[in-house]
Amino acid sequence: MNAIYINACESYLPETRVSVADAVAENLYDEKDASLDGYSSACIEHTFWPGDMAVMAAEKALETAKYHASGLSLLTYSAIHRHGHKLLWQPAAFIQNAIGAHDAMAFSLIHGCNALMLSAGMAMDHCQLEQDRAALLVSSDRFEHSHFDRWRSDYGLIYGDAAVALVLSRQPGPFKIEYFAQKSAASLESMHRLDKPVEETIEGLPQAHNVREAKKVYLETNGKAQFEATLSATLTQLRQELLSNTVLREHMADWVVLPNVGKRVLASVYEPVFADLAIGDLWQAGQSIGHAGASDQFLGLSLLVQSGELKPGHLILLVGAGAGFSCSVMLLSVQA
Repeated sequence: MNAIYINACESYLPETRVSVADAVAENLYDEKDASLDGYSSACIEHTFWPGDMAVMAAEKALETAKYHASGLSLLTYSAIHRHGHKLLWQPAAFIQNAIGAHDAMAFSLIHGCNALMLSAGMAMDHCQLEQDRAALLVSSDRFEHSHFDRWRSDYGLIYGDAAVALVLSRQPGPFKIEYFAQKSAASLESMHRLDKPVEETIEGLPQAHNVREAKKVYLETNGKAQFEATLSATLTQLRQELLSNTVLREHMADWVVLPNVGKRVLASVYEPVFADLAIGDLWQAGQSIGHAGASDQFLGLSLLVQSGELKPGHLILLVGAGAGFSCSVMLLSVQA
């Protein structure tokens, strides 16, 4: 197998951050939930729509990687929320046209909060086929100006606005992909589905964004313990195979990037499986941003780049999971 590299990873984060204290004071966010979740603020974009944010992140990534858009062979776009335009409008094609990637195969991969990690796995296979192939993977979400309530629409997390883009190829770059794997727990798909489909009505539109409604039905029917056991078993399989196939069986990674979910979810699901595999984590950054849909993992990587703390030889573990459920791990090594 040929080595695959991440040649650049760039992000767009809005300047506005609304503090949890203010959200609680304005009765936007339940005080008990705020205490359990542990966030400090949420990133909120007031001006740019997801497509605009995606293009800005994409242009930064191409500039950093020193790639021209005309040389891209693959372009993917992922999101979990609406993009502000007609439903048949394709964000991937918008990005493709805006940056001039006219020879790339462009498509949107929508698969919950793990979509960008799954896109990366597909891009790795794509780049294996020919030496000069290069992929641009983009994700963006904005929860402002919609019926989605970033503070109350879901359990155990709040949502932040962000965009991220990365370039993958076989050309040596700052990050070498040492390992990637994904597993599914499809028995959990009903966490985001009610028993019966409903007709679309103007009155019912806000309910379509109420994630809690379906989750409540699932938990009442199956119990929280079953959800946690199923997801934990899937993540544990990934951990075991990760340890069997990488240097993490011998020493810890320097960083782990977990989903930007609330602290109670991290403590019950993700940290028991992965926290002991790394020296540092990105929770302090994540708690000030909120959960950024499909962007969390590579958003964390871009923040590590910006921090200036990375050194050659460092290992970074990315962990993703999303509705479906699908789960992924990726191990990166920082190159000289």
